[in-house]
Amino acid sequence: MAVGDIIAAAAAVTTSFQPASGVEIILTSIATSDGNWIRIEDSVTDYTLYYYGSGAGLGGIAANAKVGITNSYWLKGTNALLYSGVQTK
Repeated sequence: MAVGDIIAAAAAVTTSFQPASGVEIILTSIATSDGNWIRIEDSVTDYTLYYYGSGAGLGGIAANAKVGITNSYWLKGTNALLYSGVQTK
């Protein structure tokens, strides 16, 4: 990957996205489905970024988000995790 590359993914299981050492990514859109959470993690603590608690179908869309992730602080979510962003470093 290079600076300016667009990243995007969707996962139907609990998953993590941890960039390589030295890489920084700004997530610009994040979504999950009912009853699931999105977290920023480090090797010690889980920081809940978003929890979509109830409703029907896909929800919890955080468009126009500005969430930075690195090798030290990465993204983790349960089920139906969707995200996109751009590599900045």
